[in-house]
Amino acid sequence: MKVIIGAGLSGLICGALNAQAQIYERNSPDFVSHRALLRFRDDKIAKSIGIEFKKVRVRKGIWHHGNCPGPSPHLANMYSQKVRGVLTEASIWDLEHSDRFIAPDNLHQILSDICGNRVCWEETITADRIGDWREAGSHIVNTSPLPKLLEMLCVPTDGIQFNFAPISVSRYHIPDCDVYQTIYFPDPAMGMYRASITGSLLTIESVAMVPSNTDIPQVELETALEAFGIKYVTTTPERISHKQSYGKILPVDNLARKALLHRLTQDWGIWSLGRFGTWRNILLDDVYEDIAHIRRMQQQTLYDYSLERNKR
Repeated sequence: MKVIIGAGLSGLICGALNAQAQIYERNSPDFVSHRALLRFRDDKIAKSIGIEFKKVRVRKGIWHHGNCPGPSPHLANMYSQKVRGVLTEASIWDLEHSDRFIAPDNLHQILSDICGNRVCWEETITADRIGDWREAGSHIVNTSPLPKLLEMLCVPTDGIQFNFAPISVSRYHIPDCDVYQTIYFPDPAMGMYRASITGSLLTIESVAMVPSNTDIPQVELETALEAFGIKYVTTTPERISHKQSYGKILPVDNLARKALLHRLTQDWGIWSLGRFGTWRNILLDDVYEDIAHIRRMQQQTLYDYSLERNKR
């Protein structure tokens, strides 16, 4: 039997591709962990689970002090410090138009329905429970945040600091609109760092924490509309200030990160999957490839174990 910890998008994709897996989630069935921009490079996931993604052409730009400049070290570094707090390469460098695949907006619910009663909601996961699963011979896949799992299992991190920051996501419907565009806002004076239109849905992501049940500052909404060249439009809020606690994660030393993941597999039989489970800034497309990689590693492990047992 396979056990999956976490029913976010990564966990549910893994569950949909593994029909015998049982998924355990600490939140209630109505939780949705991801409301920010979500695009796919291809439609492998869609084809594998039997749903359709829409292929679109995405255009990108930068808006800074009322102008649309091209990328530069100055703007890229401002943007990186704004969204990550450190200087790293950022997506703002790549403004080339690209073909992307758009999932249905209710993808989380679709995946949850596919997995059905194999999803166990409002479950408390403990070290003892993980130990029981391992004793029972279950393959365990973790998609929950790596630092939380390490803390639960009392696995030493050897001084590694797992830094992350929440983001706020506000979404609006724009009438008579059908475009696919993204604009970056490197200006540190405003909380908004990215705004995207997907069809008629405007998604604004902000590093500033917007209080619950309130909207983003009106001036930032107006700036986003101005940047897109949209005037005299009344937008309809879809949902006010959704918070994503792990909106931005900062990378850690790669060798040290891999050593921790190896220790989880070696000592606890846990395979790590997804952006938070592996603590990497990856796309959901990568999750599909990682699921296949985990399958291969599990089979190899079982094969090696059988050879070793036969030698005794």
